[in-house]
Amino acid sequence: MSSTRPNFCSHCGADLLETANYCPQCGTQCRETTPAERPETKSAPTAATSSTSATNTGESDDTDRAARTSFRRRVEAHLVDGWKMESDRGDSVLIRNPEYGSIGVHLLLLFFTGGVGNLAYGWYCYTQRGERRILRVGGDDTVGIPEDVGSSDTVGVSADLMGYVGGAFSLLMAAVMLSSLQLPLVILGAFFFLAALWMIPATRRRWRDRHPPTTFGHTRSIDETTRFDTDNPCVVCSGSVEEGIERAYREEYVLAGIPLFTTASGANHYCRSCASGDSSGLAVDDSDDVTTETAVETEY
Repeated sequence: MSSTRPNFCSHCGADLLETANYCPQCGTQCRETTPAERPETKSAPTAATSSTSATNTGESDDTDRAARTSFRRRVEAHLVDGWKMESDRGDSVLIRNPEYGSIGVHLLLLFFTGGVGNLAYGWYCYTQRGERRILRVGGDDTVGIPEDVGSSDTVGVSADLMGYVGGAFSLLMAAVMLSSLQLPLVILGAFFFLAALWMIPATRRRWRDRHPPTTFGHTRSIDETTRFDTDNPCVVCSGSVEEGIERAYREEYVLAGIPLFTTASGANHYCRSCASGDSSGLAVDDSDDVTTETAVETEY
């Protein structure tokens, strides 16, 4: 049976291959192709499909824009109320509500130190103490951040130095008054001595970490604090911890609830997803897998 395909182009006379549908020289169509022989082509998106895609994209952009606008309004409202911004990462900010200390403590310091202790105490409270919050785009805020988050090491060292200087001054005044052996001055010296102990940062830390008054001897405790951008990986997934928790483990010798010295300590870090996804699993005794354990006589 002879082939029905032409062996030459009717337009330019060029030879054609048996499988050719178009002339290789002039491009003239030499044979009609059937629908079964035509290659499948993807249909162009219709106007309705393009419109739906554009609508979805527009709605997503509008939602993101509205979330960021609401986020910035919340930040501005906190700043107007007196909060201070400590860090801004674009989609989240760390803010702090500064305070000036307890009125009762200021009155005692004014009476015992003549205003010197008030300056140190007030400056310490303003630069380090106060409620901290993390505001995020979308409203997933975090409150109750520990006071040491976001504070620089320089500020912490300076505040401790001021505390030790004020405590030393109060101890000196207490020694002078107690050495007079006169009852009024001895009583006043005792108050100066107590004020000196309170001003010393090591004493305040021991008081902050105190246990119930009935606690005596060696005691183990685990504390949880929020951490940001730590160098230590998550102990569960081994990923970096941009925001998570630190679970600190301590063994202390305690007298009437007051820790005198620490015999062993360490810490584990967890990223936010691991900490929130399996918080019950993290509540086991961290002393068994603590990443850093150091025996020390005193850490204050």
